[in-house]
Amino acid sequence: MKPFLGHLLCLSSLLMPAAALATATPGDPAPAFRANDAAGQPHTLTDYIGDWVVLEWFHPGCEAVENHYDSGNLPRLQEHYREQGVKWLTIISSAPGPDNVIEAEEALALEESHDLRASAPVLLDDTSVVARAYGVSKAPQIYIIDPRGTLVYSGAPDDSDGSSPDAIESATSYIEATLEAGMAGKEVNISRTEAYGCGLDLDIQ
Repeated sequence: MKPFLGHLLCLSSLLMPAAALATATPGDPAPAFRANDAAGQPHTLTDYIGDWVVLEWFHPGCEAVENHYDSGNLPRLQEHYREQGVKWLTIISSAPGPDNVIEAEEALALEESHDLRASAPVLLDDTSVVARAYGVSKAPQIYIIDPRGTLVYSGAPDDSDGSSPDAIESATSYIEATLEAGMAGKEVNISRTEAYGCGLDLDIQ
């Protein structure tokens, strides 16, 4: 397997061809998905109907992703909302092939090194099927789904640019704003933002 940075096209300005990716739109039903986690257990959207769900796209070697973990921001949010019954699923998407795919053993090691506190081991989307369904192009990219299966938020984790742990620590969290409003039965004020971070090397055919 090549070094982590070989899995990424780490340019924030990278755009995936629009025709190759779906667009998951807040207010619409969340796209169905199925993926196995690093422990071999399958996960589908229907498993989580009745729960709030956060889908977080992760990739090692991406500065913005690493800064969210170095700051402790995402582990803190994962633990806090998991304790409130939210299902937090962290996903690694890649194109198929030995030079791209992160194997299960490596994914489990990444969980430990990053202090990841999601609801399940990392989901491995090694043919980009889930990424294509949601229109994911970058990491970290966030999607939040309500208990009815409706997508209520898509975009960046917060209003920083992810350029440093300090920037993240002083930012307004879109994850927190969405979950706090939604779980209290209030309107989500900001349902869509522009994702930032690193472009992912995906199978977009």
